[in-house]
Amino acid sequence: MKVIVYPGSFDPITNGHLQIAKEALKSFDKVILLVANNNNKKERFTNLERYEMVKGAVEGIEGLEAARTDGMTVDFLKKEGTCYLLRGIRNNLDMKYEEDYAKQIHAMDKSVEFVYIASSEEYSSISSTSIHEMALAKKDIDKYVPKSVVERYKKAVRS
Repeated sequence: MKVIVYPGSFDPITNGHLQIAKEALKSFDKVILLVANNNNKKERFTNLERYEMVKGAVEGIEGLEAARTDGMTVDFLKKEGTCYLLRGIRNNLDMKYEEDYAKQIHAMDKSVEFVYIASSEEYSSISSTSIHEMALAKKDIDKYVPKSVVERYKKAVRS
């Protein structure tokens, strides 16, 4: 079975993330969306909350699976017995970030193979940050995120 891991903070997961994961299923048997922590970001949801949103988003989609870690992505890859790491690209800024990320990963494990997939134009301007800002402003986010995210934001606003 050919497996690829798609790590991210997914804070929150968007339909753009799902589009990239589904696209990867054309070349891989299984895509694991790995909810990880990013020390460079101030995350809005806990690792467990983000995992629950991702799990809800992939439910019923054959070949997509949610997982979470507090550790290093390279260690998770080894545990899963794969060397493939999926990254989504929306624009030139993403590409620069991904070049630096690949250098960091390769410093730890040169066997990791990166697969880059460009987001569709429909989702190229949507980010987790923009979703969060829209949700706080009580704007409609339904067309940009899975139902599990909409429900989590509704719950957060009621609290």
